[in-house]
Formats: sequence, C-alpha cells, structure tokens
Amino acid sequence: MAHPVQPSKKPSAQIIAAFVLGYNASENSIACLRSLQAQTVPLRLVYFDNGSEPAELAKVRAALPEVETLVAPENKGFAAGWNLALSQLLQDGASYVLAANNDLEFAPDAVERMVAGAERHRDSGMVTPKIYYHEQRAQIWSAGLRRRAFPPAIIHRKTRGPEAGEFDQEELVDSLTLCTVLLRAETVKRVGLLDPSFFFYCEDTDYAERMRTSGHSLLYTPDAKVWHKSPVIGSGERRPDMWRHLGRSETIFCRKHRHVYGAMRPLHMAYLQARTLAEGGAAALKAFRTGIREGRAAELLPVPAWDDVSMQAGGNGSVA
Repeated sequence: MAHPVQPSKKPSAQIIAAFVLGYNASENSIACLRSLQAQTVPLRLVYFDNGSEPAELAKVRAALPEVETLVAPENKGFAAGWNLALSQLLQDGASYVLAANNDLEFAPDAVERMVAGAERHRDSGMVTPKIYYHEQRAQIWSAGLRRRAFPPAIIHRKTRGPEAGEFDQEELVDSLTLCTVLLRAETVKRVGLLDPSFFFYCEDTDYAERMRTSGHSLLYTPDAKVWHKSPVIGSGERRPDMWRHLGRSETIFCRKHRHVYGAMRPLHMAYLQARTLAEGGAAALKAFRTGIREGRAAELLPVPAWDDVSMQAGGNGSVA
C-alpha cells in the first residue's frame, strides 16, 4: 500500500556516484552508460563488469574508454556483484549511490530528480523512479511494489497500456525493484549490503524489507523517468535455471521474513507454482520445485556490512 509523504527540510552535501552492473550484453551497457553520462548533475560513473565474456567487456571499454571500469573475476550472482560495486563507491566517500542494471536508459534529469526526492524526504533509505517499458515508452513497468492480499504476493505497480495518471504522486511504497535505485549512504551503512544467500531474484524485496524494519521508508518519485528493456506482460520467457532460482529465492525470502505472509505463506507458494505452470509449463514447474528444495536446504549467509567487502584495483581497473 502506498502512502503520501510529507517532506522534511534538512539539507545535505551531495557527492553522487553511479554504477552500472553489467553481464555480457555490451550494447545494453553502452547505451545505459551513455544515458548516465548525459545527466544534469555531476556524478562519478563506474561500469562494474560482473564476469562477462572478455569480448563483451572489450566492446564496452572500446566504446567508452573514458568511463571508469571495475571487473569482477567471476560472476557470483547479482547480490555479490552489486555489493562489491556499492561498497567500493561508499568507501570512496559517496553520499548517494545510484545502482543500475545495464538494460536501462535514463532521462537526462532522472538522477537529479531522485536526489531531490531523497533530499525532501530525509527518512527515505532508497528512492525508486518511474520505470517504463523501453519499447512501449508510455507503459509503466514499475512504479514501486505493493503487497497484494490475495493471492498473496509482492507485485509491481504497473499499467497494462499507456499510463493515464495512475502513478503520478510521490509516495511511500511497500517495496521496490533494485534494477535501479538511489541509495543514501548513511542508511546503507546502518542496514548493510545485499544478502548473498540470494543468487538471483528476491534480493530486492529482501533488502526493501530490511530497510523498512530498520525504520527507513522507500520513496517513489514519479518525475524521475527510466526505460527498461523488459518484455511486455505475457511476452517474455524464462530459462529453466531462472525458474529454479525463483523457487529457491522465494523460499529463502519466506524463511527470513515469515511475518510478510504469515499464515498465508503456503497459499503464496501455491500461487507461485500455479503461475509457473501457466507461464512455463511442466518443465518450469519442475525447475521451480527443485529451487524450493534447494531454498529449504540453503545455508543463510551472514549479511555483510557496508565495508565488509572490498576489492583492490589492479591494472586497467580490474578487481584483484
């Protein structure tokens, strides 16, 4: 459930950094980085390559030699790569960090408007923009997330066609996606980084829940606009390993945050399995159930503090 917000007025100094987390798909990374180079506020821009093929990384470096590049030696999942990039920028003194996946393009004033929202609402730990589908430029992919009572799930606030003013109010939201988000450094230093127990999926809802239970709000700022290269509703396909990761991560989330679904947790998992069968067929359901078993058995790893992960920059910006 979204809630209108009242602004606070305490100002702060702003040192803004941004990182794009990329894995292959060099053309996406280049387009995303160029849109961030065109922002109306100065920012330190870093491309963090999360274990791409060498040829893909070379394309990014050749197209944008002026962009600072950091390279993970291997892909250990979204959360691990995100943590390395965020920790590095915080240790270097950023007061705000914009995190972005590489399949996004930003309006020129998007970062400025997100920072302005964070400055108006000093209790917010993270700020999410209005995110549209890239190919359907007026259709909203995410305006933050909400908890749905039935069937129980945390879902995107989105439109089925061109927007018509449904999500034009700045407000607090129940949860948000980490495909792009503005983080306040002082909040991350209190809450910590992403939970590495999640390899893919649910690290965003987990992090948002941790923010909320630590007393920090989640702000949706609709005048900051971003476009996401995501398939429209009903047109996308997941690989079998993606269904497995979804089952695993949903199970870990429910283990960690039993209060979110409470007695409705079995119904939540039943709904997810029915949706998996409808969208992906029997093979997808089998993979999802394999993920459930893995999630039940998975070790819950300690959540790293903001400065518990680090990397040493080697030659040409590599990570040692």
